Amino acid sequence: MSDNLAIDAIIDEVKKQDEQYMDAGLRPDPDVEWLKNMMDDDYIFISGKGQITNKEIHLTSLQSGALKYESFKLSNIQVRMFGDTAILISSVEVKGTNNDKDISGQYIATRVYIRQGGRWRIVSAQATPVPQ
Repeated sequence: MSDNLAIDAIIDEVKKQDEQYMDAGLRPDPDVEWLKNMMDDDYIFISGKGQITNKEIHLTSLQSGALKYESFKLSNIQVRMFGDTAILISSVEVKGTNNDKDISGQYIATRVYIRQGGRWRIVSAQATPVPQ
């Protein structure tokens, strides 16, 4: 297998993991247990409003229903590899609410994954709003 084919396969694996990450948060009853296992304990999320949350806060918000996602529409997905670290950048159209406040809009999202124990885990995510 050439190096390019190997890298392409790894990128596809990261994209699939990211799709599962996004889908787990979209469910009417978010799959918090799955998310808990795939998120690194030091996970940090920076929202489009600049709020910084950790794994516990993020999962609690999803589980309680304070954070509700109706849909994600991803495009322009790019993955850059740095050893066992993958940085995924995409455009994402979000429909959802956080504490009953509308967070719907267009964002540029960055998610950082690391490979640990043979699987990809998310360590960081950030959503930057695209001005309308």
